[in-house]
Parts: sequence; structure tokens; C-alpha cells
Amino acid sequence: MTNNIFTSFCNTCKKIIDLKSRANRKEYIYYIIVQVIFNISLYPIHTLYLAKIPLFILYLFLLVQIIFVLITFSLNIRRLHDINISGLWYIFYIIVTSLIYFYFVGKDNGFSLRTKIIGYSSFVFIKLFLIFFKGTPGPNKYGDPPEY
Repeated sequence: MTNNIFTSFCNTCKKIIDLKSRANRKEYIYYIIVQVIFNISLYPIHTLYLAKIPLFILYLFLLVQIIFVLITFSLNIRRLHDINISGLWYIFYIIVTSLIYFYFVGKDNGFSLRTKIIGYSSFVFIKLFLIFFKGTPGPNKYGDPPEY
């Protein structure tokens, strides 16, 4: 199983600029597992030793997180394609969620509990939606189903 997760993660990373094909639930779940493990493993280093870490290592962490964001963006769009939904809906989701989130940040004069709940609940909603909705069986307007 570890080989499947690693292989799937590597294939997902190779498709960082692919916004036209499809991604199945298995690929999506494996990517989330690796991303969560990676972020949890870096959290103690980042929080406990922040003042002692050389600057280039912090820039490396930042670069890795930016790459994760780009891969996640591509993967979410491809996952929507597997459900036969346009990837533009994901961009619409990001814009609307950001506007609502920053409205409450301004209204609450910072990051209050309500602001965090709104931000995290929308994040959890889209993740659960993309995990539990089955893809279109057979070809759809975004291509053939993924092989693995």
C-alpha cells in the first residue's frame, strides 16, 4: 500500500500543470494523506525552532508549501472534472470563500473564532465533497477515466 500511495503522489506531482484531465478519488485521498503527514511532520520543526532555523531553510519550507498549493489547485480542478463539473467552479469557490472570509476578518478586527470556523468549514466542505462524490463512469467531456 505504501508503494501505491507514493506512486500515486508522484504521479499527482507530475501533473501539476495539467488542468484538463481527470483525477479519481483514490489519487485525491492518497495525495491528502501524504500532504497531511508531511505538514504534521514539519509542524514541530517550524513552531519550536523557528528562531533557530537558518533563513534558507525557511525559504525552502515556503517553496514546498507553494508547490503543494499549486498541486492541490490542479488536483482539485481535475477531481471536479472527474465528477463532470467545470474547474471554473473551483475558482469561483476560492473567490467567494475568500471574500466571505476577509469580510469577517475586517468585521471582527482580526482572526476571531467565527472567522476561523467559517474558513475551515468551507475548506472541510469542499474536501469532503471531492472525496465522497464518485466520478463519472466511462468517458466524459474531460476525457477518459484515470487508469490507476
